[in-house]
Amino acid sequence: MLVPADRLAPKSACYSFEEAAAFGCVYITAYYGLVLNAGVKPGEFVLVQAAGSGAGMAAVQVAKMAGAVVIATAGSDEKCAKAKQLRNADYAVNYRTQDIAAAVGEITGGRGANVVFDPVWGESAAKTQKCLALRGRGSCWGWSAASRRRSTRRC
Repeated sequence: MLVPADRLAPKSACYSFEEAAAFGCVYITAYYGLVLNAGVKPGEFVLVQAAGSGAGMAAVQVAKMAGAVVIATAGSDEKCAKAKQLRNADYAVNYRTQDIAAAVGEITGGRGANVVFDPVWGESAAKTQKCLALRGRGSCWGWSAASRRRSTRRC
């Protein structure tokens, strides 16, 4: 692949070549989904499903940079702690031990999330939809779980 030299940046020593190559994929996905597609605004509640994944971690950071209040979900207490400590999520919900919709309702005062970012969809789709506020916006990417089941659902 040929790329103009002025479009390149040096790889940080703290990233492996694989991590550096993936960086653009997950952050572009998160930025497009949250900023360009959903139009996230400062002060809005953003639910990020699968915050322990690459796209999820990037979405937490992009939403925080946009000024949103971030509710991250992950499948373990360790991943929830990482989302809060390393990615600055405001809240973290363990989807294996907590009811996501109830937690989001409590955090948002019963209004729900203004924006949801769900890179999994599939099994998380129904839970994601229950978390949306009236006139909320959803951004579904990846379809990793849905593609395994050959789903025809559209977000």
